[in-house]
Amino acid sequence: MFSFLKPHSMQFGLALLWGAVLPLNLFAQTGKSAEAGFSVERLPVAVLTASQVADGWIALFDGHSLFGWRGGSASTWQVKNGNLVASMGNPSLLRTSSQFDDFELLLEYTSETPWQVMLRTSPRPSAEDAVMITAPAAPDLGVLRLRVEGREVSGTWNQESIQPISRTTVLRGYFGLQAKGAAIRVKKILLRPLFGPASSLSSLTDWRSSESSSFEARQTSGQTISITGGPGYLESQRWFGNFVMQLQGRISQGGNSGVFFRCIPKENTNGYESQIDNSQLLGGDFLPANGGTGGIFRRKDARSVPARDEVWFAKTLVVEGPHVAVWVNGYQVTDWTDKREPDKNPRRGLRTSAGSLMLQGHDAQTTVEFRDIHVRELARRR
Repeated sequence: MFSFLKPHSMQFGLALLWGAVLPLNLFAQTGKSAEAGFSVERLPVAVLTASQVADGWIALFDGHSLFGWRGGSASTWQVKNGNLVASMGNPSLLRTSSQFDDFELLLEYTSETPWQVMLRTSPRPSAEDAVMITAPAAPDLGVLRLRVEGREVSGTWNQESIQPISRTTVLRGYFGLQAKGAAIRVKKILLRPLFGPASSLSSLTDWRSSESSSFEARQTSGQTISITGGPGYLESQRWFGNFVMQLQGRISQGGNSGVFFRCIPKENTNGYESQIDNSQLLGGDFLPANGGTGGIFRRKDARSVPARDEVWFAKTLVVEGPHVAVWVNGYQVTDWTDKREPDKNPRRGLRTSAGSLMLQGHDAQTTVEFRDIHVRELARRR
């Protein structure tokens, strides 16, 4: 029996609908071509395919570490042979350090007994503040696919449709895995944030250009924004505080740029900067020379540089309160919490209030392009 536990301790049995199939568009790909050349071969572990990267998927488990996760002192979760493993022992929760609201999920695992997956949980989950899923035993392989959107949760388990629920009251939180004394082996956890048409910022009309004679921004083929010259910037017409953002970018050889957020409006790049710079020390992917693409410039270097010059890359930012997480080509490179004293200017201290976004034109030698830009505010927890 596959079941959801919803808030207020109300249990909903979800009988497997044998032979039923979800609508084809429930987990449909967005149709983006993998021809962009996303460099998955440069990821430390090839957890995602180039097509998945192009379609906006990110890996919550990178295949080799617990980066981006939090566990209690008694946690039994470890990484073994490319899997996330919970051994026999006391009950143990492992959760992400980032919060998510609406998303699609792909989870592959093996387990001799049922166990729990937590959606939108708090750091100390209960039936009152999380959507708890009891995943069935799967001695060979269990494949759980979920679509979590607003108050509705639906999906499949091993390609069999499960009856949706539509009354959850928890709208944002951490993703968690709860082991209860059973041996569990998680092979893959992929997540794709959901965006609607209103989230697109791929047109120049969504931005205003700084006044700089050496800066030029133009719309090229399709929905691509090209920036040459600098210094200068494009500033979003809308402001964002706690948000999720996805875009694809490409930078010229040796170029430098950045995506700024929570900026003081109309003040030149006075915000947090998610760096775009693929330079490395001694050619090492784990040694960024200037913060690294996805790093928070002058605050937290990226732990690796999976992007490369003159090749399109995918970037995902999840910003909530003082916490910032960044994925490049689906691989998490930054997991940082700003612990500085509050300040209006993020260059000097912690800013959690909403601000504009800025796309940087760094210098006269750099050309940077952006496409498929999507941004939206995260939902409140309730």
